[in-house]
Amino acid sequence: MYHLRFRTKTSEGDVAVSDSYETRGNETLDYRLVSTTRGIRSERGEIAGWSWLQTPNGLVLPDTRLPNVFDRTLAAATRHPDPRVRMLGVTRTAPLQYVLQIEPNRRIRQLRYFDVDSFLLREAVSDDYDGAVTTQRFSAYVPVCGNPVPKYVARSNSLSPETSDITMLKHERIPPDRRLVAVPQSRTPFVTEYPLPRTLNSLVSESGVLIRVDIKGMPYWLKLDSGSSTIALDRDLVRRLGGREFAKGVMTKGGRVEFSSAVIPRLDIGPVYATNVDVGVLDEDELQQGVEVVGFLGCDFIASRPLAVDFLNQTVTLVAAPPAATDRSWTVVSTPLRSCTPTIRARIENEPVTLALDLGASKTTLNEDVYERIADKLHELGATQIRFIGRVTLDAMQYVAPHATAGDLQLGPLLVTVVSGGRGQNLDDDGILGTNVLRNYRIIFDYAHGRTFVRRYAVTASALSGRN
Repeated sequence: MYHLRFRTKTSEGDVAVSDSYETRGNETLDYRLVSTTRGIRSERGEIAGWSWLQTPNGLVLPDTRLPNVFDRTLAAATRHPDPRVRMLGVTRTAPLQYVLQIEPNRRIRQLRYFDVDSFLLREAVSDDYDGAVTTQRFSAYVPVCGNPVPKYVARSNSLSPETSDITMLKHERIPPDRRLVAVPQSRTPFVTEYPLPRTLNSLVSESGVLIRVDIKGMPYWLKLDSGSSTIALDRDLVRRLGGREFAKGVMTKGGRVEFSSAVIPRLDIGPVYATNVDVGVLDEDELQQGVEVVGFLGCDFIASRPLAVDFLNQTVTLVAAPPAATDRSWTVVSTPLRSCTPTIRARIENEPVTLALDLGASKTTLNEDVYERIADKLHELGATQIRFIGRVTLDAMQYVAPHATAGDLQLGPLLVTVVSGGRGQNLDDDGILGTNVLRNYRIIFDYAHGRTFVRRYAVTASALSGRN
């Protein structure tokens, strides 16, 4: 068993310390990684092949570590020749390095540089769908459980002058102790103050679900967002509440997004409340359904208790327990969590895809590389526009996929949106299943077991749309 300690320091002065405990069994490498930033602790790990994470607010949830599109493309090339993966040659200047190009499609690319003597990875340069370039440099490898681990990692992103450096502070072999890789006790951040089930104060429409949240005695509206791995609040609101931002960063999602973290003393939502809540901070203040919306209610709220969303009757209810798995009035769909976001495995025109199950998105979107594989089977409807949290209005096209399924669910004919140039796409899934599909079902989220209960309405989606 090994104990590794890392320090991550950004150019803006934020510091995080991470302790990793790793041990190799007969078949698997078990590990537990504990990270602390400004007193906020989060964990993740794997034991006997089962991945888990603990959010900064204490919830322990199952986790699915899906490879990103670059890793998937490289894996495919190990099975048979693939023109998307090419060895470009050797650099002309010292230190000499092999250059491997991974180009899943014409819009994104990753270059990996390997030392010619050791073949250890020295640098990775990645372009994402929004044009951001991320560079990682690795050095001073040491062996841990039979695998080389870099002692230094330097990261930078073209969106921001901010950089970060990860330094291995400790590398020691220790006596085996299975408690060091054990899954920690889960703590539910939202405490029940009144008996369940109980209906929340909400606004439900075909475009999404808004929930009333009380902070310091004042009411605010937040969007229920299963596509969000956190609870997030608008930056100006956090500052008015006296919150201090830390762990700042920049990402792209259909535009540049500055994000950070803060701690809010208390959130009250109907029959439950949470104290000292770690929240994401970003610019998110806009008018929806006639009210001001100042953030998202993501994983830590949705996962705290089973949550029922009824689009037809326009209600959201916290329930005491999910339905029995044997209750035939419900269809149970496997929706494994990926970094606190439920995903659904579907087939669209017989092409396997993994989609984020996203109540925060009004449209179902497909990545362009998926579209290119099934384009000849789709029916074009016409041009549209779409926005992600980067707030840039993006041009897109809408199509109908005649055949689409997800487990026992028949989703076809399915209306899908493809964004021009691939803007806003993630690198680790194939698109989003949005409310244009989800509003046709009564839904109960059961994050703890990686599943969702659905019951299709007898009325059509168009009739439901007319009602709203």
